[in-house]
Amino acid sequence: MEFLWGIYDGNGTPITGGGANISASLRRVADGYFYDFADSAFKNAGWTSKTSAMTELGSGVPGAYVLSVDPAAWADGFYQLFAGYDDGSNILVGNSQVYIAGGKEVENYLEDSVTAVKAKTDNLPVDPADQSQVEAAIAAAMAPLALEANVQTHAAAALSAYDPPTKAEMDAALAALRAGSLVAGPLQPLKVALEGSSGAKLVVKQGEAKPFPMQVVDLAGDPVDLSGCTVFLGVKQRKGDAEYTFSKADSDFDKSQVTQGIISVFLTATDTNQVPGPYVGELKVTFPGALPATVEKSGDLTLVIEQAVTA
Repeated sequence: MEFLWGIYDGNGTPITGGGANISASLRRVADGYFYDFADSAFKNAGWTSKTSAMTELGSGVPGAYVLSVDPAAWADGFYQLFAGYDDGSNILVGNSQVYIAGGKEVENYLEDSVTAVKAKTDNLPVDPADQSQVEAAIAAAMAPLALEANVQTHAAAALSAYDPPTKAEMDAALAALRAGSLVAGPLQPLKVALEGSSGAKLVVKQGEAKPFPMQVVDLAGDPVDLSGCTVFLGVKQRKGDAEYTFSKADSDFDKSQVTQGIISVFLTATDTNQVPGPYVGELKVTFPGALPATVEKSGDLTLVIEQAVTA
């Protein structure tokens, strides 16, 4: 089965060559579990690969990307795709929903059922003596039609309840991201989750000097008490780089609100005076206690440095 997504920039031009910048995840609606692309299982924790890139269809369909999965072992029910794209200039999100029955998308499930019935009826004699088998096969083929009607009812209800952001709201959010802050006034702490969850983002311009507050939370979104912890922030242009672009030791952090999981580090003009582009950061937290110490690392923190106009 394939999930298809088309992405375009603000001018309506298809975005090509962007498969690696897409992060896609699959959610089972029945229990809220997410798909692990490493072992093809739905889980509520402990994923090895919770997200996946998408594959570009090719020059014949510019801007179209596909995610291929095998739902043969999936339980009947609704499944949702969530996809995001971020190349530093374009930030896009999308989602879709399908219903799986018998290990197949409902449309294909119905087609296979009708084909199976046709294979039987094509071989019936001109005047069969017993119609019971034919009637039973037709009844079995008609059952999914009731399911399809139920799917349509649920889909209509979901569409009626769905309240997507308006263009004005999206434009305002994107403008705030490009301005370097998600809200007006003082910077608010970015949520930084441990145990592999990512998504925190900061946008600055070359040579800017400003505090970078963050709040460390667990996977449930609750603040983590950092009392007695040692923290370290490392930032690189690419994960594989041998050296940090810049780093911040424990002594560089303001830890006056650690009981609420809030810490802040000041980014100097030297720190941000780098080649424009996206950078990846990671927060390492060493917890107090008997050796060996517990060490946890955050998901990827995205730092985007934009070219400055002023010196």
